[in-house]
Amino acid sequence: MLLSIQDISVHHGQICALRGVSLHVRQGETVSLLGPNGAGKSTLLWTMAGAVRARSGTVEFGGRGIGDLPPESIARLGLATVPERRRVFSSLTVEENLRLGLWAQSGYRGGEHDLHQVLDYFPKLAERRRSLAARLSGGEQQMLVIARALLSRPRLIALDEPSFGLAPMVVDQVYDILQDWRARRNLTLLIVEQTATRALSFSDRVYVLRSGQIEHTGSPAEICDSERLEQAYFGFPSTAPQGRS
Repeated sequence: MLLSIQDISVHHGQICALRGVSLHVRQGETVSLLGPNGAGKSTLLWTMAGAVRARSGTVEFGGRGIGDLPPESIARLGLATVPERRRVFSSLTVEENLRLGLWAQSGYRGGEHDLHQVLDYFPKLAERRRSLAARLSGGEQQMLVIARALLSRPRLIALDEPSFGLAPMVVDQVYDILQDWRARRNLTLLIVEQTATRALSFSDRVYVLRSGQIEHTGSPAEICDSERLEQAYFGFPSTAPQGRS
């Protein structure tokens, strides 16, 4: 098992953000974590990345406990996190942002080759490699943070709302690139989304999180063909039983 999260609970002050959450991701899988706004999805990713500490439970990556490691050590192990809201270094150029992704490749000599390959995947970034990241559009900034994560040669990328605020055409492009990179490099993906449609079509397995707890898990077909997703998002199925006339 590449990533194993067992019974973790996380509190923000007096508020319990996650309660007894368990999930796992195997090498080469694409797993989606779905749920409504405020379900605790981002908190789970930040806990995996070492930015938030769990009150209880364990997080293991590659068979090693990482719950007490700092974020930079976790990144060097090959777990890359792409946070929501496109966190670029706005005062740096596109290329300088990308080169920050190479720092995790300690001792690796193929960084320049990887940089050129990533720019081939993202021609818009290649065109604007000398521009300040702050001058990119929202879609271009999203491409930049994903490209930067790919350059760290991760074993697993956890992406928080990769389609947030993007035009459908850009979303298609981002997912196509991730799928191709996964096939070429046996990349493992954990995708956190509020909108389920794209993630369900892209995933091997799905977890549904609501109010800080895992409500359901299964294959995309199992989740889609039942009322589980509607119940998790809204608390009740969208089609209520009809009463007698």
